[in-house]
Amino acid sequence: MDIKFVYIHGEHCAMITMLAYLITLLDQCSRRALEQRLEYSIKAVDVVAVLQQLVFRWGKFGAIRLRTDNEAQFIAHIIKDYCKEQNID
Repeated sequence: MDIKFVYIHGEHCAMITMLAYLITLLDQCSRRALEQRLEYSIKAVDVVAVLQQLVFRWGKFGAIRLRTDNEAQFIAHIIKDYCKEQNID
């Protein structure tokens, strides 16, 4: 799971270029994007929402092991608690 900045052409606010955030969950083996979300702001609750979609769509196929960098959105207690509830390593 990673978050990248995405330039949105044509979007601007008071002469400031707008960037959006793209959160992507990849299957490490196939490199397939399992879930994605594009927002102007991504907080820990948004990460949990993406994880909920992942569990809903793919969780029944086996164990989920999550790999992230330690960005603030990924180390929040709400995410750790959700992963513990869903048995996500």
